[in-house]
Amino acid sequence: MNFDKSNALVARELKVAPLAAQTFSKSYRYFIPDHSPMFIDRAEGARVYDVDGNEFLDFCCCLGPITLGYNYPRVNEAVIEQLNKGMIFSTQAPVECELAEKLVELIPCAEMVKFVKNGSDATTSAIRLARAYTGRERVAMCGYHGIHDWSIGASQNNRGVPKAVCELTSTFKYNDIEDLDRVLSSHPGEFAAVIMEPIQGDGTTSEYLQAVVDTAHKHGAVAIFDEVVSGFHYAMAGAQEYYGVTPDMASFGKGCANGMPLSFVAGKREIIRLIEEGVFISNTFGGDALSFAGALATVRELEE
Repeated sequence: MNFDKSNALVARELKVAPLAAQTFSKSYRYFIPDHSPMFIDRAEGARVYDVDGNEFLDFCCCLGPITLGYNYPRVNEAVIEQLNKGMIFSTQAPVECELAEKLVELIPCAEMVKFVKNGSDATTSAIRLARAYTGRERVAMCGYHGIHDWSIGASQNNRGVPKAVCELTSTFKYNDIEDLDRVLSSHPGEFAAVIMEPIQGDGTTSEYLQAVVDTAHKHGAVAIFDEVVSGFHYAMAGAQEYYGVTPDMASFGKGCANGMPLSFVAGKREIIRLIEEGVFISNTFGGDALSFAGALATVRELEE
């Protein structure tokens, strides 16, 4: 295979954009130099075609968003139909309400939903709501939860994050309920939330996930499942459906719209409705009707 055009484009973009990629895990650092398709020209089904004309079976699935396949007809048709009506308006499009109702119907923990754009937005929205609901600030986390300070501050990639913010987040070990209890007991009455990726590595058990929820409640914290990866993959509603354990809130993204940019936080009404009472979660493209249309078509197809 020849990768001359890909390599040339990497060199060009490195002059104007760090990593020559807008997503860290898509950068040239993650691929074998001179043997990888760094720039994709088009895609169809499960296959992608790079700028040099090479064809690949794509196991990356765009890091998770592609659940049905590239250029999936039913999703494309829904997006094009909405595009012809308009992409975004000064107020809401009806498809926003339709999608919200469908997600509340499908997801066990969802009494209300709030749409945002990235997985990081959804997890951060959940944390902000949990802090407002409990009046506490500390967070216990397990897994990767995005780029925002409260989360990335607990990792090795925390340059630029205030030390005071880093100190508010503690990590706990997966599949080790005693470690979670130890972390929460280290600052009694101070933890607002326990957030975790419920499916990691080889997975877990219903008993462990229920114990996480129960332990969080024992310490007065909100239990949050980060279903950005597990949602719409292991089951429609992710781990909470697959394992039969319902958290207080959950964040979703990636696979919910077959590549359209959308994420959301779902949870108990008494928590989510705090957005009406001073918890500010809002974004200009929150009413992106194209993503709603794509998501609704994706969810309906997955149902079938």
